[in-house]
Amino acid sequence: MILETKSSAANRIGLKPWIVWGAAALFFFYEYLQRVAPSVMVPDLMRAFHIEGAAIGELGAFYYYAYAVLQIPVGVLADRYGPKRPLVMAALLCAGGSLLFAAAQSLGTAELGRLLIGAGSGFAFVCCLRLAANWFPESHFGLLVGLTNMLGMVGAISGEAPLAVMVHRFEWRGTFYFLAALAILLAVLILLIVRDHPGPKTRIQGFQEGNWPKLFSDLKVVLKNPHSWFNGIYAGCINAPLAAFGALWGVSFMSEVYGLHAEAAAASISILFVGCMLGSIFFGWISDFTGKRKPPMILSGLFSLAILLMILYIVNIPLFLANALLFALGFAAQGPVIAYAAGREVNPSAAAGISSGLINTLLIGLGAASQALVGWLLELHWTGSMKGNEPIYAAGDFRFAMSCLIVLLAIGIIAGFLIRETHCRQIDELGL
Repeated sequence: MILETKSSAANRIGLKPWIVWGAAALFFFYEYLQRVAPSVMVPDLMRAFHIEGAAIGELGAFYYYAYAVLQIPVGVLADRYGPKRPLVMAALLCAGGSLLFAAAQSLGTAELGRLLIGAGSGFAFVCCLRLAANWFPESHFGLLVGLTNMLGMVGAISGEAPLAVMVHRFEWRGTFYFLAALAILLAVLILLIVRDHPGPKTRIQGFQEGNWPKLFSDLKVVLKNPHSWFNGIYAGCINAPLAAFGALWGVSFMSEVYGLHAEAAAASISILFVGCMLGSIFFGWISDFTGKRKPPMILSGLFSLAILLMILYIVNIPLFLANALLFALGFAAQGPVIAYAAGREVNPSAAAGISSGLINTLLIGLGAASQALVGWLLELHWTGSMKGNEPIYAAGDFRFAMSCLIVLLAIGIIAGFLIRETHCRQIDELGL
């Protein structure tokens, strides 16, 4: 008789952990669906609220403002109270924000709705990974991070062409009423299925014991470390084209430059997120395989810069080649996946969660800034052409406005060179 070792027993996983994680991961799918939703309704929103590019950019950014501010507090809440209750609250917050946005008659009300949606969405990734850590062996955590990120990309894809079809059929208000109902359904699903722990709750040492001085000490260590900031700035700048082009302005760009209707333009942007899905897996793997963090991060930035330059400034590219470049941009711009690992490694292991929270805050915060900046530059270069209540932006307006993304990518590449190489080892082990 062969005795089963303790480690093999721990690594044997039943169906229930996958169901619990899956229910939470569906909310991360929903979060990405919400993140990119405004991109397929930009003209509708301009007409509804009588606004132009700068205001649309700011409206899109409100989602990110709330999301960014909450990243570190969300991690504390998930550790302190478990991820289930925060997830249910977050889904209901998204439902309320969606209802408010759908019924909005003024820009201020719409911005408040997006702020609430962003606040609720900010819980999705952190709480999902907290559940993965509670329910799965440590050896499976990397896989769960990748699968969670992949499901988010599927949500982004669904938020482009499929959502564009829904907007065409039910208009943007009807679409957001649907998104509100979907959030309520997810809240019920999480309430019924998700459990914080597979067995009796085991308290985690540190903050769960009420150790506030330790929390602030770890926070101080992370904030004083320049490499924490280099990692976060790198992640935010390399992600900026995905936030500004992919999640908001890309559909309008493809419609104007290639004369596509909204559904076809959204289908092209969906290809960008297919590239993201595959690139996130590749860059994580190649970094672990080579035992290096900096080289793949820098290459990610360089390739993203080259590809975006081609998309923006080479005119008369055939549509099939433009779609290939969009796929390549999504694939190449996944260096920030490595930044999360590098950010943990350049800080003491006890502060790993806070380090990840800082990176996520800068990634999302710079995403918000890039959306607003593109909108402001778009309006600055605009000639004043109107069609009814909708401003008409030319291809040159978009190219001028999106030039700021080139600058951000360049800043990200510089930050990548400044990051300390950890050789995939924790700073504690290196004795640095």
